[in-house]
Amino acid sequence: MFFVVLFLGLMIAIGLVVDGGAKTTAQQETRSVAEAAARAGASAVTGSTVTGGSPIVNPQAAQAAAQSYITAAGLTGSASTSGTTVTVNVSKTTPTVFLGLIGISSLTSQATASAEILKR
Repeated sequence: MFFVVLFLGLMIAIGLVVDGGAKTTAQQETRSVAEAAARAGASAVTGSTVTGGSPIVNPQAAQAAAQSYITAAGLTGSASTSGTTVTVNVSKTTPTVFLGLIGISSLTSQATASAEILKR
């Protein structure tokens, strides 16, 4: 009985290391994709920004550009705009390898990023 409990404890510890590492990697990926998608969305600018006018984010184009980036990365998420700011939410569900032994079959990572167009 002692060895069964010890083995189970060892498997949980290994699961925390392996699956925790996968969660950390997924979190970094979602953050990176969210930041890049927000930048892609913020590049959808209208107005006379080149000639010194005020920048205006085209909401439909910004959301489409951000969503296209998220989809190309193979993740799920959404984008919204407010004034000159584009905000992106991204999530990724990663299946577990060892933590399934204790009933945790997947881990979800989420990230939010914003990009704002500034007038210089």
